[in-house]
Amino acid sequence: MRARELTCPACQTPLGPEATACPVCGADLAAAVYLQRQADVLYNAGLRAARVGDVAKAILLLEQCVRGDVVPGSGRDPEEWPQPALALLGKLYARQGQWEQARRAWQQALRAAPGNLAAQQGLAYLAELEANETQAARQAELAESQKQADAARRNRSRAVVLASLAFVCGLACMLAWQRLGPGGPAASPGEIAAVSATPFAPDTTAAMVSSSLPATDALPAPTGAFVAFAATAEPTDQPTATPASSPVPTPTAAPTPTATATVPDLRAPVQAAMKTVLGSDAAKIQVEQHGNVILLRGQVPSVMTRYQLEEAVRGAPGVANVDLQYLKVAPTYRVEAGDTLWSISQAVYGTPYRWLEIAQANNLNPPYWSPIGQDITIPLP
Repeated sequence: MRARELTCPACQTPLGPEATACPVCGADLAAAVYLQRQADVLYNAGLRAARVGDVAKAILLLEQCVRGDVVPGSGRDPEEWPQPALALLGKLYARQGQWEQARRAWQQALRAAPGNLAAQQGLAYLAELEANETQAARQAELAESQKQADAARRNRSRAVVLASLAFVCGLACMLAWQRLGPGGPAASPGEIAAVSATPFAPDTTAAMVSSSLPATDALPAPTGAFVAFAATAEPTDQPTATPASSPVPTPTAAPTPTATATVPDLRAPVQAAMKTVLGSDAAKIQVEQHGNVILLRGQVPSVMTRYQLEEAVRGAPGVANVDLQYLKVAPTYRVEAGDTLWSISQAVYGTPYRWLEIAQANNLNPPYWSPIGQDITIPLP
């Protein structure tokens, strides 16, 4: 930060930066020097607090450092504002999720020093974050509209199925009435008992149905499945012919077993393929061989790692298939410096567009920020 010129408060004599007493009037300058150096003292104290992780204390000290420098009407030239303190204050605000305060601090730092790289990077990060949130919101709207369209399509399909069932049931009733109604064959005792159990009188029911149906000879004869139903529904007292005995199949000779080829040990190439994905952590995954099928047991940090591991093992020489039913995915993720929900979704799922699922699983609200070092829940697919 650029220091202002020090003058004697008694005689207004210009003084050097290291003066402790006025050479003209002999006035003690200790208080004036302290006031001039107070901003530097507060900045250094805030920097130390930020380095040890005491963010709240660092913000308090840096706000005191810049409070008299950035208030409108204070009379200080913007070039003399403590732009390092403002840039650091913007970073601390961003770490606490106070995006508007961070934006304001970085903008003030750029007014003091247009070439401040930290302030430029901070404002660029905010712009990227806003663009990502807008795109994610648009993706969520598209997913919701697609879900509603799928629901409407399922409802239409369900209505078509119900209408088809109603048509088939109506047609079956018409064919049954043609067989059991006036002019049709005699009904069996069981059918008479079923009709008598209805709440309507037989004559009234017959008149109602006869008035709503066409003439018997105008109805088509049952075909296909309905013919088979009619043939089995009518009991008869006539003796039936004894069915001819079905031919007995001639036994054939059992096939002669052939010798099966010996499957080589595939664990060494599988371990080598796993190291290309997990490195030294490949030793933590248990490998079992069942013929030319490889079964993996253990835990991997993300769904993306699980997919990459499956592809690597499947490409090992001699492996026909990979069984991952006992290879679990870690349900949590530890937030590191520079992480965002966008980048965490990319690292875990292989796509950044599932960041909203992570936010909802952890009850995160805008601006969707989580402290560094915290373990957050990762919803598994």
